[in-house]
Amino acid sequence: MDGEVCSPVQRIKSLNFKFKALNEPEVDGFLSAMEYNKRIAMKVKVSTSMCFQRFINANMMTQDECTEIKRVLNVVTRQRGIAHALRVLFISATELGGGVAEMRLDTIALMRDLGAKPKWLVIDGADRFYATSHRMREGIQNPNHEPLSQADVEIFHLTSILNYLRLEQEHPPSEIDVVWVDDIAPLGLGLLLKSMHPDILLLWRCHQHVDPEPSIGDLIRDLTHGSLRRGRDDILMQFLEHCGYGSPKSQDVLVFHHEDFVQRLRISNDNPGVHIMPPCINPLAFKNMRINDYLVEATLVKYGVMSPKVGR
Repeated sequence: MDGEVCSPVQRIKSLNFKFKALNEPEVDGFLSAMEYNKRIAMKVKVSTSMCFQRFINANMMTQDECTEIKRVLNVVTRQRGIAHALRVLFISATELGGGVAEMRLDTIALMRDLGAKPKWLVIDGADRFYATSHRMREGIQNPNHEPLSQADVEIFHLTSILNYLRLEQEHPPSEIDVVWVDDIAPLGLGLLLKSMHPDILLLWRCHQHVDPEPSIGDLIRDLTHGSLRRGRDDILMQFLEHCGYGSPKSQDVLVFHHEDFVQRLRISNDNPGVHIMPPCINPLAFKNMRINDYLVEATLVKYGVMSPKVGR
C-alpha cells in the first residue's frame, strides 16, 4: 500500500546488499532472529527522583560545582545556536546490570534537572550479533585475541543498519542535538547517525581497557573516524551510497579512561576531539553506598569470618 511504512527488516531485504562472506540463508536467518528479538520499544522508561541537590546534601559536590555544570551546558547550547532545551540521546546495548546501565538512569534524571530533554535508547540484537560484540569487547583488551571473521564484521554492520532504520522511524534524528554512544555494540549506529545527520554532536565513550588485537582495534578506530574500507565495510558503504551519503563522517568526541588507551588504538593525542575521563560509578546507587561498621561486623560474624566482639 502507498504510504505504508516498511519495517527495518523489509527495508534491508529491498536493498539487495552484496555480502562478501555471508550467504543468503545466513542473512535470512539473522534477519528473522532480529525480528523475533525486536524490543517492544527502543526507549527506556526512566522514573527516578535523582537531582543535583541529593549530591549536594551528601557532600559529594558543592552548589558552586552544580552551577558550573549548568553554565557549561548553557555554553554548549549557545555555541551550537540552539534556542530550545538541549535534546540529548543516550544509546547503549542494554539497560540491565551494573556499570553503564546503573549510571544511565540517574544520568537521565540529572540531565532533566539541568533543563535538558534526554532520552535513553537500547539497540536491538540477536545471538550472533551479541557473540560478535562480545568478541570485540574482549579483543579491544587483548592483543592475542582471535581476529573477527569477515562474516562477523558483516553481522555487526547489518545490526547497525537495522537499528539506524528503526531509530529513524521512532526517534527522528532531526529532533536530536547530541548523541552519547556507550561502548562498542552501538558504535556503527553512531557512525551512521553522524554521517547522515552531521549537525548532531556525537560522542563515543569507551568504557573498556584498551590493548587491542590489531584488526579489531583497526575496525573500532575506523568506525570512530569514519574511515571505511572497501571489502571489509562494503555493507555500510552500500547503505550510505543508497541513502545519498557517499562520505562517512568521524565522531566529534572520543572519551577514554586513560591517555595510553588512545595511543594503543593508534589515535593521535593531538586530536582535539579526544578527552580523558577516569572510570566512574553511581555513588548513590544502593550497592555503592557506604555501609556502617555494625552491618559489616554482623555480616562477617554471620558467615563465620570473625567472632562477635565482646560487649556487642
